[in-house]
Amino acid sequence: MKQAPSASSPAVRWRYAILAIVLGVALVGALYIKNRPHPAPHAAANTLSVQQAWKNVTALPELKAWAHFIEQRSGGKAHGAVMAVGSAPQIVNGVPCWLFDFIESGPQSTHRWESFAVSTTTGEVLVDDLDQDQVLTLGQWRAQRQPLERIKD
Repeated sequence: MKQAPSASSPAVRWRYAILAIVLGVALVGALYIKNRPHPAPHAAANTLSVQQAWKNVTALPELKAWAHFIEQRSGGKAHGAVMAVGSAPQIVNGVPCWLFDFIESGPQSTHRWESFAVSTTTGEVLVDDLDQDQVLTLGQWRAQRQPLERIKD
């Protein structure tokens, strides 16, 4: 049977020396990572996420009224919903925006009621007027299109 080397043997001392070096390098590396300067935040850190933009659109009183109208008119068989269009912001009038559609989804079909764009930098909600091929502010949309008139009896 072979005996284990004693603590004073050269093989054991080399193992302890290598272990000390490895631990020393690990400690220096950890301190370097902890104390290194962090880069300045990128402009992208200040952009609106798709979830935040979605909240801006779903908070519109017109969309809440439309969704309520759709459910009541269909007896609960159809629903209004805001759906993101695409997985990345798109440029609208030179500004990066998240795109959304308000849709009516029923058992037989789904159709779009309106399209919206939300600026990733300001959170402003715009309306894509596909009939006139232009983008409207909410104020313009409300004045020109009168969206609540759409659900009046």
